[in-house]
Amino acid sequence: MSNLESKNNIKKLFENPIISLSLIGIISLSIRIYYFPFEIPVIADGVDYFSYAVVTSQQGRIPIDWGLTNNGWSVFLSVIFSLFNSENFLQLTQLQRFTSIAISILTIIPVYFLCNRFVQKKFAIIGASLFVLDPRIILNAQIGVTEPSYILLGTITLLLFLSNRYKIILLSFFTLGLCSIIRYEGFLFIFPLLIIFFIRFRKDKKIIQKLLLIIGLFFITIFPMAYSMNEAVGNDGIISPIFRGGFDWV
Repeated sequence: MSNLESKNNIKKLFENPIISLSLIGIISLSIRIYYFPFEIPVIADGVDYFSYAVVTSQQGRIPIDWGLTNNGWSVFLSVIFSLFNSENFLQLTQLQRFTSIAISILTIIPVYFLCNRFVQKKFAIIGASLFVLDPRIILNAQIGVTEPSYILLGTITLLLFLSNRYKIILLSFFTLGLCSIIRYEGFLFIFPLLIIFFIRFRKDKKIIQKLLLIIGLFFITIFPMAYSMNEAVGNDGIISPIFRGGFDWV
């Protein structure tokens, strides 16, 4: 086999999205593990999410009179904690960090497909690598907070929403609901997405029915968490924070 053929084969190998994304994932995981603070527990906001998750896993329900904003991540963590059934504080905080790291790395998949809608595969692979190897993304994944899962669900939402098939677009509002449960700011995305949907499909005779179905699916998705939060602390934790103080931040 000539050198030219070998180079072409290597080029084709790296242009394969599965192989390329796998290599990027391994590299990004190696970097995160290298800088992983094994002997240090979570700090700052990570402590709040950790404590809430531990209490939720122990009680089997959302804690009463504990109004933690953006508790979707903690509720998800509580399921993970329950599966491992450990009482070691440091082990649980490491589990929180490893879960956050895994979610952060998985985000390269929707980021790649999202980039590929606008550019060629090789550039989409570069885009995915730039994202997952960004120092701020790496650091954020280490502290076990909400952003990795929020970014993952937000990216999946955008990817699905850009489809031309209504059923896939409908699914994007389900992931948007999950995104809103993780961080209430995700709720604000529904307004521009509904406007864009209406503009894209305004000539469809069933546009109103489809809009109502989309809105219905979104609110059905967030309803269980909103209802549980309202029962536990007196507010839904998703819509109420926006009116209580979110607009001040905007």
